Amino acid sequence: MVRGAFTASTSDVPRSVCKEVAFVLSDKDESCINLHSGHMSRDIVERFGERVRRLREAKGLNQIDFSAKVGIENAYLSRLETGKVEPCLRNIELLAIALETPLSKLFKDL
Repeated sequence: MVRGAFTASTSDVPRSVCKEVAFVLSDKDESCINLHSGHMSRDIVERFGERVRRLREAKGLNQIDFSAKVGIENAYLSRLETGKVEPCLRNIELLAIALETPLSKLFKDL
């Protein structure tokens, strides 16, 4: 079993592997796929999600509008904000761009 985060076209992922996959971010050709790796502590994942939620709310955006702005599924954003998924670097950058926030601010004092 492959561990860690990797990028693949959704058409490259065999159906049998889908049971192993923790989540697929969107239906786009280039989706970030994250297998449960255990590399990030659950605490930092939850704190990161909370940071994203607070910044989103400070901008006056609801989850539906913000997920559309970022280009990710609303359900994924919900899981991210509750610390149930570990975001890949590509999506962290997309979140920062949509929030008009430097990457450093997303991680400061987590």
